[in-house]
Amino acid sequence: MDKRTRLSIAAVVLGLAAAAPALAQVPGGFYLGGGAGWTNVSVEDDDYYYDCCYDYYHSYDSGEEDAGFAAHVGYRFGPYFAAELGYLNGGKPHWDHRDVYVPDLRDFPDTEADLEVEAAQLSVLAILPVGGMWELYGRLGASFWWAESEQRVYPLFDNVAYTRSLDDEGTNFLFGIGIGVSPSPAWHLRFEFQSFPIEEELLVSRGDTTVDTLLLELQYRPGF
Repeated sequence: MDKRTRLSIAAVVLGLAAAAPALAQVPGGFYLGGGAGWTNVSVEDDDYYYDCCYDYYHSYDSGEEDAGFAAHVGYRFGPYFAAELGYLNGGKPHWDHRDVYVPDLRDFPDTEADLEVEAAQLSVLAILPVGGMWELYGRLGASFWWAESEQRVYPLFDNVAYTRSLDDEGTNFLFGIGIGVSPSPAWHLRFEFQSFPIEEELLVSRGDTTVDTLLLELQYRPGF
């Protein structure tokens, strides 16, 4: 073994020795957390006649938000990936809109709805550590939701308001983005926006409908 080879091996050994403390500090293991937030609904607003003759414009309208809460348990696979199982209670956001076509009435009444929504969520997180304490992350997964809607319909030429209750459930794509900070290895605070679709009929709507939530959560990481 020549001198150059011995020097190369020594350099690799020294490099691994120097990196060992950093590798030992790579976060990983189980964690749990929970917090509170604000939930709203977002509906694609299509201004068009019922028989799809033509469109004027497409936009997204939001309702009136309500407070909710969430809890989760997860496992961190090193610094860049994690898997989570969570629960979301979205409170009772409100939605109202004018001139919505209702086939049963053959009319364009004003409508409003109060939505109660809950969801069990399974997702994976892609994480980007920034500056030691901070993290940016994106979430992809599935939201297993169930919801109940109290609806009121006000026909244009009738003084009577029609009311009904509607419940539904389903499984839809879950998306989220967030930022977090760790004041200590065992504690982490994060702020996240997440969204998943629900059935439009729950809001007496004819456009794509999503449940959108802003969450502030505290997380405990006992093994980090």
